[in-house]
Amino acid sequence: MTLPSYVGRYRVCDEIAKGGFATVVRAWDEELESYVAVKILHPNLAEDEALQSRFVEEARLLRRVRSAHVVTVHDVGRLNDGRPYFVMDFADRGTLAQRIRPDGPAGPDPREVTVLVDALADGLAAVHEAGLVHRDVKPANILFQLARRAPVEADATLVNEQHPTQALPQQLVAADERVLVGDLGIAKDLVKHGPLATIVGGTPLYEAPEQRDGAGDVLPAADIYSASALLWHVLTGQRPPQAEVVASHLPTLSAEWHPVIEQGMALDPAARFTSIESWRAAIHDVLAQQVAEAEEEMPTRIVPDAGGRETACPYKGLAAYQPEDAGDFFGREALVDELVRRIQLERVLVVGGPSGSGKSSLVRAGLVPA
Repeated sequence: MTLPSYVGRYRVCDEIAKGGFATVVRAWDEELESYVAVKILHPNLAEDEALQSRFVEEARLLRRVRSAHVVTVHDVGRLNDGRPYFVMDFADRGTLAQRIRPDGPAGPDPREVTVLVDALADGLAAVHEAGLVHRDVKPANILFQLARRAPVEADATLVNEQHPTQALPQQLVAADERVLVGDLGIAKDLVKHGPLATIVGGTPLYEAPEQRDGAGDVLPAADIYSASALLWHVLTGQRPPQAEVVASHLPTLSAEWHPVIEQGMALDPAARFTSIESWRAAIHDVLAQQVAEAEEEMPTRIVPDAGGRETACPYKGLAAYQPEDAGDFFGREALVDELVRRIQLERVLVVGGPSGSGKSSLVRAGLVPA
């Protein structure tokens, strides 16, 4: 398809992606001086009123969802030949599909997985609250956008200018990025049409079993299945298995992930997590356990002092202080005194707090020596 020079007030720069029904281009908004993504229906579908209606419906559904982690639609319109288009956020940092790679037994950093899972859960929660089921959650539909953008020079808006290729971050999610859920092209509108499948659609290996035959209801549980399949891909670097053989492939994952994947990718929708929030909570539990274990296993660093003698660095980084480090553990004396007082009154003492807040260090280097 030959790209037009302009789509409405938007100057077309280059093609981003092309699918079976539409092409997405990067364009320059001359009024607001910023890049946008414009989705345009293919020319050969200009006379298909049903597909045109479905295309515009995607824009309306995106507009209905209110979330910082779902792509926003800013404008809609039609070309001279009647084809519809809509304008949305430009994800200038690519997709999750470009970042997943086999990392060996260690897998991705738990903290980065937490950021990704939180953004995905927030986005899907908003989709579900709007009365929708996404139905196509997969790595290619998870987008990244630079959170803080500098002004763009005017000469960067030339027609057909190729978007400069940026090196992808080494990490799963960079600190300066926003994660977005995109593409509601086959989303199910439960408010208008109810849960019964009206079309059969999805992406093999990520779509829930009930999406494949079109016979059963399609509810938010379908997105929980797809999100769990996506999680499998992130953790292993390998595409997920079919739902029917998930159990036989579980040894691919470390044991702490087995319950999450088994429930999230259950064949029976009723056996899955009851909501995307309960899915998120179960993943947080596993990730917190992994971070805690990593802190315990991290050795104390040895650094030379000014005289060249090797001495133990008192700063542990992610590692927890041990009882033998009590002499280097400062700043929580009042809290240690309070714990000592309480443990003298109660046989059981529970020390709680967020992951990484120093619970292990407090008990081992503060309470135990006291």
